[in-house]
Amino acid sequence: MKIFKRVLFWLLVVIVSLCIIAFFLPKKVYVERTISINAPAGTVYGLLADLRSYDGWMTWNQIDPNMKKQYGDTVAGNGAWYKWQSSNPNVGNGKLTIIEAIPKKRVVTRLEFEGSDAAMGGWELQGEEKTELKWYMTADMGNNPVARWMGVLAIDKMIGDEFDKGLVNLKRLAETRQRSRE
Repeated sequence: MKIFKRVLFWLLVVIVSLCIIAFFLPKKVYVERTISINAPAGTVYGLLADLRSYDGWMTWNQIDPNMKKQYGDTVAGNGAWYKWQSSNPNVGNGKLTIIEAIPKKRVVTRLEFEGSDAAMGGWELQGEEKTELKWYMTADMGNNPVARWMGVLAIDKMIGDEFDKGLVNLKRLAETRQRSRE
């Protein structure tokens, strides 16, 4: 019984210590990936600003091709949005809104997952005939100690891996479109 109490005491000390340390961890997380695409910025921008194209390159849309989507009155550019529902836990339910779209320069989005605070993200494009594309996201992990530890230890890897896959898909799609125009 004495050993059990001692183990329980030290377990409690570790848990309390991890919670205290969590409050010193960053509240905000930032994930960024880049890729070079052999297609003009206008071609790449067209794929980013038109929500209907996301099924062709966005990895989360490909995880659950049967997810239910509802589009707003506008499907491209400023104010365009879509909601989705998926029973797949890796996709979930949410809404993506384009809050800023500047042709050939940037697309900024607001991403809302059910039960979470909104994350901001988007893409920045540079170049004319060849596009340097940056995909980024920033999220507030709040005061939840588990969320803060996740932000430090896992978010960059989890989200970043999906960004990498999505960028490869987007590159393939943009370069294919560009070749068909030549």
